[in-house]
Amino acid sequence: MGRPLFFRYAGTGKKLLANCIFLSVFIISPRPVNAQQNQDTSRVSNVTLGTGVFDIASKIYDCGMFEINYFAKKQFWIFSPFAGAIVTTVSSYYIYAGVVIPFRLAKGVYLNCSFAPGLWSRQDGPDLGYPLEFRTGAEICYIFRNKSRLGLEFHHISNANFSNRNPGAENITIFFGIPLK
Repeated sequence: MGRPLFFRYAGTGKKLLANCIFLSVFIISPRPVNAQQNQDTSRVSNVTLGTGVFDIASKIYDCGMFEINYFAKKQFWIFSPFAGAIVTTVSSYYIYAGVVIPFRLAKGVYLNCSFAPGLWSRQDGPDLGYPLEFRTGAEICYIFRNKSRLGLEFHHISNANFSNRNPGAENITIFFGIPLK
């Protein structure tokens, strides 16, 4: 039967289409949040802790994962820096740093799109083909009055064809964010 259609990236054309769809989020979505124009944007540094499933499309390597991220208050144009780490239940880990673009959808509801290069260590987990991997993702979250947040995140990790083997991994995480003073 194979993987569901959404998770198949068999040809270059499908990869290009998937990237175009992801980038269209930036073009057709609401304007990115600008901290100077909108003071209720929850622009505070925060740490998120999450748990989920690593490589949900795989029948062999899907496993649990734990994730921690630090989101900085600082904003450069529409980009905010973030850094994080993922540890799987099969001892693999991924350490990364990149940028996030927040989009306000409604009062307290945000869509955050992110990109981060990072280093993958396989251990007993899936062979992603190369130690340098790129993480692209989107999360939707609700930000409470005290600036804590609760959300759901989907992201894809891929080596961008730096090696002949590039299976990628799709991950889903539920997280809680703690504001830092």
